Amino acid sequence: MTAAGVALEARALPTAAARRQAGRTPRTLHDHATWWLLVIVLVTVAGFTPSLTTRRGALDWAHAVHGGASVAWLLLLVAQSELARRGLTRGHRQLALVGVGCALVMCMSAVPMLQALAAAVTAADAVPARAAVPRFLLRLDFGLLACLLGLLAVALSQVRNRARHARAMAATALLALPAGLGRWAMRLLDLDPIGGSLVALGLGALWLMALAYSDARAGVRDRVYGSLAVALGAIAVLAFTGARAVTPS
Repeated sequence: MTAAGVALEARALPTAAARRQAGRTPRTLHDHATWWLLVIVLVTVAGFTPSLTTRRGALDWAHAVHGGASVAWLLLLVAQSELARRGLTRGHRQLALVGVGCALVMCMSAVPMLQALAAAVTAADAVPARAAVPRFLLRLDFGLLACLLGLLAVALSQVRNRARHARAMAATALLALPAGLGRWAMRLLDLDPIGGSLVALGLGALWLMALAYSDARAGVRDRVYGSLAVALGAIAVLAFTGARAVTPS
């Protein structure tokens, strides 16, 4: 195969190994997904764990199951990213079967959590100041769940398109930031849940924009990261306006 043929083949493959085969070093932030996914895992676990250990109420089981499944999902993303980087396709596919189970548990355990938020909104509607936070969180969590389902649909339907499949899977990790990074922002910046979540969404959108820009510069024709950045911005606006609608002036 000619040098031009090798370069063309490598361009179609998103892995760092393919680029090295063509004599090129990794040029996108996505090539280092293993490392930034690991950072997201650490930030999320450190930020979310105190909430799991101090939460009280009838839905403790739902939060515990959802949190455990989410952490398992994030760890699987790290492992799959590294396996894909090394070209270990068989191991990557075997972990994918476990990932399907984690995704189902995450989505199913989110339902009672959304129901609890909806009940909190209804109960607090008579007191606008108390309804703002649960109304914001209800819209936020519903939007994030919709994004998760959308990204999973893209990933499953684009298995043969390695670039799009890998980016859709990696992008699901960014949906954990409001739960993890948002709580860090609440503690460090003395913010309420609305402010902390907005900070986390903003930082997540900025990182997604950086990923999209890196891809564009490398000639990767994919819009997963950019589309999710726009979606997170829309979710933030809708959730915030919903909370403001019941906040007294």
